[in-house]
Amino acid sequence: MKTVILDLDKYLSWRSSEEELCVRLTKGDAAVLTLSENGYDAQAMHLEIGRSIKISAGHWFTIETLGTESEVSFNISNFKETIAPPDWRPEPRPSKF
Repeated sequence: MKTVILDLDKYLSWRSSEEELCVRLTKGDAAVLTLSENGYDAQAMHLEIGRSIKISAGHWFTIETLGTESEVSFNISNFKETIAPPDWRPEPRPSKF
């Protein structure tokens, strides 16, 4: 299991894993997980202590604390992830009109 401490200076920037992951808030302040399946649409959800949320392989995600410190854990200790460039974020598709 991989554990990460998030605080006011540290968050998990946009990234994608080659494996399906489960993430959960193990202690601390509330945190928010934002998921993007396709790089266009995104959905944000609160992480609750003890409740796991699945992140499908290849989906983009970011996690940040909503307080001063949060501890999140992943079900896998060592997984390969792709980190997006610092200025990347999901953007709406261009209009067809």
